[in-house]
Amino acid sequence: MYIYVRAQEKTYSVRQMCFALSVTECGYYKWKRNRLRPKAWQILLAEMHKILREHPDNENYGVERITDRQDKGNDTYIG
Repeated sequence: MYIYVRAQEKTYSVRQMCFALSVTECGYYKWKRNRLRPKAWQILLAEMHKILREHPDNENYGVERITDRQDKGNDTYIG
């Protein structure tokens, strides 16, 4: 929905479109402000790939071993 509002923002008022689409204006502006910011899962995935690339033997790392590595060397939590 927000993508449509953004695309039509120059033609129609954001307030009217949000009302018609049953979404909040503040939700739209929050989405617009944060849409390019990486999500927590994207940061976590990048960290996991970094660990796996460090050494060829890391390819067989399981959840517990990656979690241990994350806990030791990073503030990002894998839950």
